[in-house]
Amino acid sequence: MSTHKKFHTYSEAKVAVKKLEIKTRQEYTKRYKEDPKLPSSPTLVYKDSWIGTLDFFSKEKPNYLTYDEAKKAALSIGARHMEEYRKNYKTDPKLPCHPNQLYRDSWVNWGDFLESKSFLYISYSQAQSAVRTLTITTHNEYQEHHKKDPRLPSNPSEYYVDNWINWNSFLDQQSCWYKTYAQAQTAVQIIGFKTMDEYESGYTQDIKLPRYPAKLYAGIWTSPSDFFGIRSEIYQSYTEAQFAVQKLGFHQPDEYKSGYKIDARLPKSPQKYYSTQWGTSKNMKPKKNKFSIKIHSINHRISLYFGEIFFL
Repeated sequence: MSTHKKFHTYSEAKVAVKKLEIKTRQEYTKRYKEDPKLPSSPTLVYKDSWIGTLDFFSKEKPNYLTYDEAKKAALSIGARHMEEYRKNYKTDPKLPCHPNQLYRDSWVNWGDFLESKSFLYISYSQAQSAVRTLTITTHNEYQEHHKKDPRLPSNPSEYYVDNWINWNSFLDQQSCWYKTYAQAQTAVQIIGFKTMDEYESGYTQDIKLPRYPAKLYAGIWTSPSDFFGIRSEIYQSYTEAQFAVQKLGFHQPDEYKSGYKIDARLPKSPQKYYSTQWGTSKNMKPKKNKFSIKIHSINHRISLYFGEIFFL
């Protein structure tokens, strides 16, 4: 006689679990023996029918599967803007706290999600104008007084994330910064910043320097090197660099590696910088009396090619 224990079918097990009011894996592990037909490892016994833990315990999906479903549910709780949604979304257990993250592929903005485009200011510039009307000039003042205009969000940095720079910019306090790119450029060059890391660590040395200069001066900004006054001084042509190397008298690769910084216009890796002209046998040959030097014997000449020696 077979001693194999006969278990419930998957559907029967679901009914049994629901009848016992078991809600979690941990609870199931402790109590499944209350029904002798429930297995200790349902995922193995019902592997061909297994859908998932939520299904087995007859729990509904934690959130609406689609943006449109969540949007319809959000409208039913009457939230007009993000702040109201955050206060009330728990009235529907399937609404997520951060729909903008869960439905990121379909997300437009809060106005679209709550169909309240006419309620909160849609654009960053509209909100800025409203702030100026209220004569709000600081972050603290905004937190205290923004409700005087119900169309202003409590957290504009999140609501206008695509346009957000910082509070000074939003509150139109740019007058505390250098008005022009050229003025800011002069200031950073006086301080001596050479990289964005240095700038971000030390820009507060001058209270008129903005944290994000690339955004503030977006219409003029080209690159950090231009802002810091660092020009590309690497020799642009292979020939110029080759002449500079010979002038320094480098004869070996090691000499070049240890001494190329003597001339700030020489690259660290010339073979990469001048890759299109590097390493063919034709251009290794010395031109007449120009890139060759005699060493003891007329039969040995050295062609200087960025410190590499070729005996011809």
